Amino acid sequence: LRLFLPSLDLAFYQDEIQRIVEQRAGMPMRIGRMQVALQGAHLVLQFHDVSMLDPKTGSTRLHIRQAQTEVQLLDSIVQRGLVLGGAMVTGTSLRVIRRWDDTWVINGFRESADARQGSVLGAFLRRTHLRVHDSDIYWLDEKTGQPPLHFSRVNVDLLNTADRHKLAATAHLGEEASERIRVVADLQEGRENPFALSGQVYLKTEAVELAGRLGTTLTRGVQVDDGRLDLELWAELQGGKLNALQGRTKLHDLRLLAKNTPAFALERFSSEFDWLPKAQGWRLNLDHLVVIQNRQLWPPGRLSIARRESPTGQVDLRLGADYLGLHGLSQLLAMFSPAGSEWQQILTGLSPAGHLTRLRLAHSRDGVTAAPRWRVSGSVTHYHQQPWE
Repeated sequence: LRLFLPSLDLAFYQDEIQRIVEQRAGMPMRIGRMQVALQGAHLVLQFHDVSMLDPKTGSTRLHIRQAQTEVQLLDSIVQRGLVLGGAMVTGTSLRVIRRWDDTWVINGFRESADARQGSVLGAFLRRTHLRVHDSDIYWLDEKTGQPPLHFSRVNVDLLNTADRHKLAATAHLGEEASERIRVVADLQEGRENPFALSGQVYLKTEAVELAGRLGTTLTRGVQVDDGRLDLELWAELQGGKLNALQGRTKLHDLRLLAKNTPAFALERFSSEFDWLPKAQGWRLNLDHLVVIQNRQLWPPGRLSIARRESPTGQVDLRLGADYLGLHGLSQLLAMFSPAGSEWQQILTGLSPAGHLTRLRLAHSRDGVTAAPRWRVSGSVTHYHQQPWE
C-alpha cells in the first residue's frame, strides 16, 4: 500500500471526495490541495488551504491551514463508498462573539439555535471525533462588557454522540502565552435550544493576569491594576444555567484603584469555595481562607454570603465571617461607596484598623423605595484610627 500511494492520482476522485466532505461538514467548501498518506495502519486524506463557505453568499466563514481525516477502509469496502472517520484541524482562527440577546456570532456569521446545517459550529458538532490543533480563538462577551480575549495554541479533543458532547481543551493567554487554561466538559444539548446545555464542566487556570481582563472598571470606578489568578473549579449546568459551583482559588498581588481613596492591596488571597442556588436566591461559602495583607497573615476562617429575593420584592442579604481585618474592610467599603460621598470621606479620613471577629450581618429591604433594615453583631479588638476632623 505504501508503494501504491505515491502513484495515486487524487484529481480524478477530488470532486467525489469534496462532495462527501461537504456532506459531512454540512456546508460547501473550497479545497486548495489534497493528498493521501498512510499514518501507521490508517489511510488518511490530507487537505491544505481549506475554506468553509457560507451556503447563501459563498463568502469564507472559516479558513483552515491544514485538515485531515481517516478513511475507514473496511467500512468503505463493505458499503462500496468512501466512509470517513475522525478528523483533525490544524491552524485555524475563530472569532466568537456572544451578543446582548444571547445569540452567537462566529467569524462574522450568526449561529442559529439549530446548529446543524450551514454553520461553523454545526460543522464541528457533526463530526464523531474532531481534534483542533495549534489554533487561535478570539472571544468577546458583550453581556459582561469585558475586553476581548485571545486564546493561542489552542488544542481541542471533541467527541460527539448525537446531542452529547465531550471535550478536553488546553489554551494559552497573553502576549507571551505564559498564562494557561484547561477545560474538560461533558455536555448535553437542550431539546428545544441546543445552547441550553446541561452537564459538568472542569476549568483550571494558571497565572492568569487580571489587569485589563475585567473591563475598564469593576463597579463605581474601581479598577484592577494588578493581580494573578490560579483557579480550579467544577461547575454543573442545567438548561444553560449554573446549578452548582465549587473549587479553590489563589490570588496573588491583587491591587485595586479608585478615585479619592488609597489603593487596596493583598499579597495573597486563597480559599475553597462553593456556590449553590437556593429558593429565590443563592449562597456562597468561602472556607479555609488565607489572607495576607501588609505582610500580616489573617487568622484562618470562613466567610459566607446568602441572598434571597421574594416574589413581593423583599431582598434579604446575610453575611457571616469568622475574621475580617478592619483596615482592609474599611478600604474596600470606601472604594465601593459613591465617589465623594460623606461615607467615603469618613472611612478614608478615619482609616480605622483592628480585628473584627464573629461578624453576623443582616440587611433587608421591602422594595426599592423602602428604608433598609440592618442587624449587625460581632466583636472588635485592638481598634485604633487616625485623628480626623
